[in-house]
Amino acid sequence: MVRIKVKSADVATAFHAAPDDVSTRVGSVLVVNRFRVPGDEAAGFRTAAEEFRALMLGCPGSLDATLGRNVDDPELWVLATSWENVGSYRRALSAHRGAAMALMRWAIDEPGGFERVEPGAVLNDPSARGECAEPPTTGH
Repeated sequence: MVRIKVKSADVATAFHAAPDDVSTRVGSVLVVNRFRVPGDEAAGFRTAAEEFRALMLGCPGSLDATLGRNVDDPELWVLATSWENVGSYRRALSAHRGAAMALMRWAIDEPGGFERVEPGAVLNDPSARGECAEPPTTGH
C-alpha cells in the first residue's frame, strides 16, 4: 500500500494542476485523481470524497464530477472532474483547500490534468512551455 503525504499547503501542486500559462492555451480540462484506500478506511474516504465532489460541482466553471470505485480492485477509487478551463479548476481548489487536503492522504502521486481532445482541435503546444528541441541562437 502506498500513501502519499503532502507537505505543501499548495493544493494545486498536490493535485498536479497545470502550469499557470496553460490556462491561456487550453480550453476545457478533465482532471482525474486516483486514490488507494484500504478497505477499513473506505467509509471515511467515501464521505470526504462525496463532500468534495459536491463542493466542486457548486463552483463556477465546473461541468461535471464523478466519483468511482474500481470493479476489480475495490481499494482503487477515482474522482474525475471537468472544467471550463484551468483557471476555474484552480479557483475551486483554492476555495476548498481544506476539503481537498482531507483526501490527499489517499491520493496516488501522478499527473491528473488533461486537456480535452476534440476532433480537429489544436492541442497544447509544448513549445509554449519552453520545451524547444534546440536552444535559441545568440547571434555570435
